[in-house]
Amino acid sequence: MAYPETLTKQPSEVLTRSMEFQPALIPGRMIATCPPPVVTIKKQAASGTAAPGDLTFGAMTISGTVVQTQISGGKDGATYKLTFLAVDDQGDHIESEGYLQIKAL
Repeated sequence: MAYPETLTKQPSEVLTRSMEFQPALIPGRMIATCPPPVVTIKKQAASGTAAPGDLTFGAMTISGTVVQTQISGGKDGATYKLTFLAVDDQGDHIESEGYLQIKAL
């Protein structure tokens, strides 16, 4: 998987998405905790009203080296940068990023 990845969703969709941390982890280690991602605006919506709080995240689910969450919301035309900050089972802090583009069809 190429980093950072860009995913696309419509404003009204509620989608479950995953972030893979394996490339950043020491072999044999697993993710222990991961709070909801930090959201910043990469590209503003045409209306100019996109804000980090436009997105809502469900519970963070961890399975080995993968973190999964449900994402809803977003302003049409905006691109959000999602920064996931995980802690592995040995206490190392790992960061992974991706982009979420909101596009009404």
